[in-house]
Amino acid sequence: MVERRRRRHFLNPVGQHGFTLIELLVVLAVMGLIAALASPQLQRVLPGVEMDAEARTLAAALRETRARAVRTGRPAALTLDLRARQYAVPGDPPHALPEGIAVDAVTAVSTVAEGGRRVAYRFFPDGTALGGRITLTRGGEALTVGVDWMTGRVSIADG
Repeated sequence: MVERRRRRHFLNPVGQHGFTLIELLVVLAVMGLIAALASPQLQRVLPGVEMDAEARTLAAALRETRARAVRTGRPAALTLDLRARQYAVPGDPPHALPEGIAVDAVTAVSTVAEGGRRVAYRFFPDGTALGGRITLTRGGEALTVGVDWMTGRVSIADG
């Protein structure tokens, strides 16, 4: 029993029940300083991360459209509305593009409608496509989501 008391006294000495107010304030001040110094760096990185995420989301939507065409045995098309800045997979609600990202679309002339406002990226039941590309641009950075006409393969590339 005496041994147990000694251990307890050793692990929690009298008068040591936590941190002082000064210690907590010093830690908060250091954390605030680190956050203030890191904030400008994060603001430069975040736009590129957002554009990369949007390119990946767009590529996934194109792949889903291709998969639906193969699965259903009927052509399917992802539609891109350049004026409304959104695209839609057949049967799904439209996905809006983030503000500040410019969009440029290239595809077969037969899939352009409404004076160039709407563009369709068409896939066929055998997995092939009409092909094309969508370029997302913000500042000096650009990412291109491409659709190969022969294989229907969707890829992402810089610029």
